[in-house]
Amino acid sequence: MPAARHVEVTRTLPGPDGTRIPHSLLAEIAAYGRFPRTGNPYCRKAAKEGVVSSAWTPIVSRLTRELGRPVRILKVLALRSAEGSRPQEAPGLPHRAGQQRAGHG
Repeated sequence: MPAARHVEVTRTLPGPDGTRIPHSLLAEIAAYGRFPRTGNPYCRKAAKEGVVSSAWTPIVSRLTRELGRPVRILKVLALRSAEGSRPQEAPGLPHRAGQQRAGHG
């Protein structure tokens, strides 16, 4: 993908002075004075998708104007399945015999 088409986004949260700061595990600990509780992780799938979706709006608006037609978006997110409190209970991805699953050789 050309560098001009690569967009990196991050969640933010309000800092002590009201300015937005990047949201990270360390920022979460500093904001609440504790590590996130088990079963209540600080970073959920919906929060990640919201950040990506908010980045689409200006890109789609600009490309629609430039191209003079509707724009299609391919959404690809790399989310870890082990982020839940009980990842061992999550079902695996189905695959057909003879095909390899992503990340498995």
